[in-house]
Amino acid sequence: MASFVRNAKRSGTWSKVDTVHRSTITQARRKLKWQLFEDLFYRAVIPAYEIFPNRDEYLWEGMSVVAF
Repeated sequence: MASFVRNAKRSGTWSKVDTVHRSTITQARRKLKWQLFEDLFYRAVIPAYEIFPNRDEYLWEGMSVVAF
């Protein structure tokens, strides 16, 4: 996140934006229910399986890997 904001500042896209500290994200995340993260996970994974179907070229050691 910090590098994204830093690059945006350098390019002039966001000249007056401050970087968010990691502890701020952690504290905010604690206030969210775990079900929200489960919902976000499935909203990301389902389209990923549509884009990258179950084929050998999209597998690592025989397993699908999803990261976001």
